[in-house]
Amino acid sequence: VLKSNNDSPSFNGNIMLGSNLRTRKENQIILGQYNVKDDDALFILGGGTSEDDRRNVLVVDSSGTLHLGENGGGLNMVTKEEKIKFSKSKIYG
Repeated sequence: VLKSNNDSPSFNGNIMLGSNLRTRKENQIILGQYNVKDDDALFILGGGTSEDDRRNVLVVDSSGTLHLGENGGGLNMVTKEEKIKFSKSKIYG
């Protein structure tokens, strides 16, 4: 399933909903806009704003690890309103 102007190999089992999304791997789910390609990811939420500002704000990799944040790592995620900090048991702003 491909919606909008996305770049994916033909007939590869990917689901891509959003705009300007990219993948090289088969069987990925990619949502949002302007993501960074990640060959180890099963699920990607792209949160970039342009070709020069590609980023993933949420990634689930093939081992089941959840990565939050601009570069797919760390426990901080930047939103338009404020920076939200995550701990292992709490979310606070």
